[in-house]
Amino acid sequence: MRSLSKFMKLIVFAAVSIFAVAFLTGCFNSKSVDYSGQWVGYGKTGFPKEMDCVYDVKIEKNNDGYIVSLERSNWELKDIPDPGLIDSIVNQDNQQYEWTTMKEMNLKAEEKDNTLTTTTENPLTFTYQEKDGVLELSFKDYSHQDEQVTVQLHKAVKGEIEDFKNRSKEDLIKAMTPENRHSFKE
Repeated sequence: MRSLSKFMKLIVFAAVSIFAVAFLTGCFNSKSVDYSGQWVGYGKTGFPKEMDCVYDVKIEKNNDGYIVSLERSNWELKDIPDPGLIDSIVNQDNQQYEWTTMKEMNLKAEEKDNTLTTTTENPLTFTYQEKDGVLELSFKDYSHQDEQVTVQLHKAVKGEIEDFKNRSKEDLIKAMTPENRHSFKE
């Protein structure tokens, strides 16, 4: 009977040990997110937020963390430097739409608590939303009174940015009236 008691204690001790190891492994083995790749999302820019824009984000993993490059592109109405005769006739305010791109390249970023944050003065924060499979980009837009901007990014699809460029150009053309016709510069 005495040997059965020792045997039961050994089994209980082994079961508790296995449970403790499994529990601790689960606590310390947090699933890391791989942010690498090209991500695309859509938002508004301009003042007030009137122009549709596309965010193109490329994230690469390196030894120290990540490198982030962000491009925000949209059609922007700009003055024509030296309008020719045709431009002067077509649009009386001597303005045209130009496809413009704002770039922030090679930004160092660090991961902490499943959030990727650039180490810049105006940090970009990326949070992976596992449920939706999207990456949420968040930053303060200092050109708009420190407004917090949030953009849902998804894995890029080939040709998606060019499709957006063409669609938004078509939308601008449809919105034009005879009094506000503008040309486009690619």
